[in-house]
Amino acid sequence: MNTSFAFPAGLKAEKKTLFGWGRTNPVNCQVVKPESVEQLQKLVRGAPPRSLIARGLGRSYGDAAQLNGGTVIELPTFDGIVLDSEAKLITAGSGVSFDQILRVIVAKGFFLPVSPGTRNVTVGGAIAADVHGKNHHVDGSFGSHVLRLKIVNGNGDLQELSPKGESIDVNAELFWATIGGMGSTGIIVEATFSLIPISSSLISVDTSRHQNIDSLMAAMVEADKKYRYSVAWVDSLDKNGRGVLTCGDHAAFSDLPKEEKNNPFFL
Repeated sequence: MNTSFAFPAGLKAEKKTLFGWGRTNPVNCQVVKPESVEQLQKLVRGAPPRSLIARGLGRSYGDAAQLNGGTVIELPTFDGIVLDSEAKLITAGSGVSFDQILRVIVAKGFFLPVSPGTRNVTVGGAIAADVHGKNHHVDGSFGSHVLRLKIVNGNGDLQELSPKGESIDVNAELFWATIGGMGSTGIIVEATFSLIPISSSLISVDTSRHQNIDSLMAAMVEADKKYRYSVAWVDSLDKNGRGVLTCGDHAAFSDLPKEEKNNPFFL
């Protein structure tokens, strides 16, 4: 793939070997880190077709956000975080990690609406992959909680999207094509999404063991009616499919041990 082209002034590329979380199928590419929306727009407008791809923190199980011989865009400087406590909303740059957000919002009495298997993912990556968590049966996937998106499309234009098509020039179709679209509609630069109010940083957990897969699945069906979070671990080497079911909810302040009530939001 010949993807050589002139980068905008001040933008430097670094040659890297990238792979996904599974550390398979490594690719050689050049990585660039635009420092502003304007610089990103110039990069997109000057690039040949199919020569760019955006990347978060590389936690995808497969080979997403890789482009052998091409240019990979990382956005660590798109790191703004604005919390609206009254509206229970947060606006964050696409390069912000869930870890960074949690360090801000938990102390303020909020939690992410959906948490995947790691907090080391970016806002942009979570939306592009439409991640889900252990509360999927109650709250759905991450995209269900996104209220606004800003993207730089393939023409280098900045567009604001909403799930109801409230923007003047953009309809809801493009918003929902971006949710889970793996970057096919453009590069996400900012998002606004809702948060869960909490009264402590603790989770009240219920764990049970099951000797076979039928018992485990039956218990999970019932648990999903009572708990916000649930996950089952199955021993696939056991002939009966024994397993462990763990369920939980955010602990209410009134349920905390006395010694924890002085600092209910510790991290």
